[in-house]
Amino acid sequence: MKILTLVRHSIAQEPEEAENDFVRVLTQKGTALAYKIAAKIPQEFLQNAVFISSSAPRALQTAQIFAEHHKLDEKQIIQHEFLYNCFKEHSFFYFLEEIAENQSNCWLFGHNPLFSNLFAILQNKKTISMPKCAVAIFKTQAKKWIDVNFNNTNLINFINPKLL
Repeated sequence: MKILTLVRHSIAQEPEEAENDFVRVLTQKGTALAYKIAAKIPQEFLQNAVFISSSAPRALQTAQIFAEHHKLDEKQIIQHEFLYNCFKEHSFFYFLEEIAENQSNCWLFGHNPLFSNLFAILQNKKTISMPKCAVAIFKTQAKKWIDVNFNNTNLINFINPKLL
């Protein structure tokens, strides 16, 4: 059994407020929301967790807030540009297999449209939108990340900031 958690980054600067999209950072409201959502995560879901974040500042800041709240070492957050640049969902599981082959509990911090698309695919739905700072925790029976799909995976917790 493996745990896969998708965390969409929290509220960030508007694109026109930053030099370019990659460098956008969390707003004060986004920082506060990330702390609020991190506090809603039951500790049991973080056993042996590895955090993998897009290297874009807004995603990394979200991951750092979650790590700080749960007393995980921020220095162990794995940063990877792939999570910023990936727009092909099938590539995601190859990436995960490569970067986290021996991990059984992966928390990924990233962006739309990838995360909303993965969220929908793993529930066998056409489209579902993941709001900013939403958390989707899946449990899969797949032995390898590359084999994760909606047939062997169940959503076990979803935190929607819009409903808080």
